[in-house]
Amino acid sequence: MHEIEIFTLSAQDVTAAHNPLVRAYLTLRASTYQMKGFLTAEEINDDGTETDMDDCRIHHFLAVNSSGLCGCSRLIYKASVKDTPLPAEKFFPECFSEPLHSGAEISRLIIDSASMAQSRQIFTVLSDAEIRCASDLGCLSTCFAIIELSLARLCRLYGIPVRILSAPKFIPEYHAHKLLVQFMVHEREK
Repeated sequence: MHEIEIFTLSAQDVTAAHNPLVRAYLTLRASTYQMKGFLTAEEINDDGTETDMDDCRIHHFLAVNSSGLCGCSRLIYKASVKDTPLPAEKFFPECFSEPLHSGAEISRLIIDSASMAQSRQIFTVLSDAEIRCASDLGCLSTCFAIIELSLARLCRLYGIPVRILSAPKFIPEYHAHKLLVQFMVHEREK
């Protein structure tokens, strides 16, 4: 099994597209999400990368092994009720009785590996880093993700407790059916 190292980047780090690792990350996001049909060609930046307005309030996680970038994800952070709502709040308002005072959302998860064992290792290492970061930010009980049902099942299979908060529904901005989950981080730490 290859050793996987996690790099955490700030929003400012991701604006440095001249950095080869950052460029590889943003290009992997673009190609993966276009291939899956989540983005159209028009939504990809002219330089072949993908960024969005949430990138400015995010911690980015890059998984790197001896072959290079093998996975990535990001954690969107909301510090107060006055901040821009999380995508979870925007796309699944029926799941929230009031705006979150603070919270986090895991998004843009990509695992670039043909090996199931390697994929599981990358998924677990990225998830652990994101959950630690959410805990450090004080969002232990309010960490969400908008994902496909198959990924919710993988979370459970890999020992990452999630609670499904919604039925799958089509989200036009993602060009896909997604559901909302909440990471039950406190259950994992027991």
